[in-house]
Order: sequence, then C-alpha cells, then structure tokens
Amino acid sequence: MWSTDASCFRVSGWGFYYLLTVMDDFSRFILAWKLQTDMTSDPFIEVVQGAVDPTVMTDVPGYLEVAIAEFVNYYNNRRYQKALGTVTHSDVLDGRREQVLQKRKEVQTQTIQRRRLYNQQLRELARSASNLH
Repeated sequence: MWSTDASCFRVSGWGFYYLLTVMDDFSRFILAWKLQTDMTSDPFIEVVQGAVDPTVMTDVPGYLEVAIAEFVNYYNNRRYQKALGTVTHSDVLDGRREQVLQKRKEVQTQTIQRRRLYNQQLRELARSASNLH
C-alpha cells in the first residue's frame, strides 16, 4: 500500500510550494516526490506515476531540488525511525529489519562481554598491586 502527502511551505522570494510525496505505507520509504507551485490533480498523478516509473519526473528549481533530494536520501536511508524499531525506512522496505536488529544485539552482547573481561582484568591488576604493598 502506498500513501500520498502534500506539504506546503513558503520559499522566501519565490512564494508557496507544495512537496508532493508517495510513500510505502509499511516502511514510510519515500518512493517519489515532486515540488509543485499548485495543488491540482495533475501533479499528484505525475508523482504517483513517478513512483511507478522514476524517469517520469520533471525538473524543478535547481538548488531546491538538490536539497530535497538530499533530504529524501537521508530520510530513506540514514534516519533511524523509532516507530520501526530504530532502523531506517530502507531497512524495512528491503526486508533487512530483523537482520539489522540481530546484528545490533550481537554487537551489544560482544561489547558487554569485552567490558566484563576488561573490568575483571582491572580488578585482578588492582588486587595484585595491593598485595605487593
């Protein structure tokens, strides 16, 4: 299932723009987006078509498009989502959620074991030092 969203924001000196997005409903991964100056049905149709075939999308103001593309990349691939179990949207969409969580658990277990060993060695070293005095 997909969902659509429209966010309105004002760009100083340019006026109001609408960021239209299509998201995978399960992972909240942004599949397609389009920056528009109006809220007619045609832009929504274009962004949905863009989710199906990404080559359909058209150009928008250069630097703003780059900034939005960078944000979408961050949002989809690097932003951990607490509601998804602190994994990224792409982890969920690509079916890696459980693998990522299992790897984290393994790293946590190894870290705890190393800390315990380190603390035990410190205690033994402290005992040895106190026996020398």
